[in-house]
Amino acid sequence: AVIQRCGAPKNLVSKRSFAIAQDDMEKKAAFTLAEVLITLGIIGIVAAMTLPTLINNYKEQEIITRVKKTYTTIAQALELVQAAYETPGDNSILFSKEKSAAEITKELSKYFSGARRCQFSKYSCRAEKSSGLYEIF
Repeated sequence: AVIQRCGAPKNLVSKRSFAIAQDDMEKKAAFTLAEVLITLGIIGIVAAMTLPTLINNYKEQEIITRVKKTYTTIAQALELVQAAYETPGDNSILFSKEKSAAEITKELSKYFSGARRCQFSKYSCRAEKSSGLYEIF
């Protein structure tokens, strides 16, 4: 059994309470300017603290990747030298005491794909004609 107050119909009371609740929700639906500025300030501080670390990690990974690529290229060139001289695991033929640094450089540069040798002059480095990725000095 439902007990109702006399004088006011049931659906009229619920419409009034709904209208009041709706007015309260409409007033609380927006953020104030101060709240927005504080939130943006906090985001800015966190970004300022985090970005340098992210940038350093990226640069470090880039250097590591370049070193690994260079190491792999040199290792492949030395393996090609070993295969050419039929001396697996031995590079002593290439780096013998009888050869000068220029001769070793010239011999080794043959085994780098896309390499170009760079001849030093008094003022600059003049590369031999080659469209290469590596400069061997």
